[in-house]
Amino acid sequence: MKFNDFLPSLKIITKNENEKPNQVVEIRFKATCPKCKKGKFDYDGLLNLVCQNCGFTSAGCFT
Repeated sequence: MKFNDFLPSLKIITKNENEKPNQVVEIRFKATCPKCKKGKFDYDGLLNLVCQNCGFTSAGCFT
């Protein structure tokens, strides 16, 4: 028996070589949203940065 006979639904995931590496995006007030690329970030009542277009929220802390 082969290993795949025991796990027929197992899929091997390989990294797509054409895919760009993950980029770190610093989210700031009035910055463009990295998710929808349309909205701008603004503070809500809890001092979270929220995209006005899609609602993507970045909660963080500052001193």
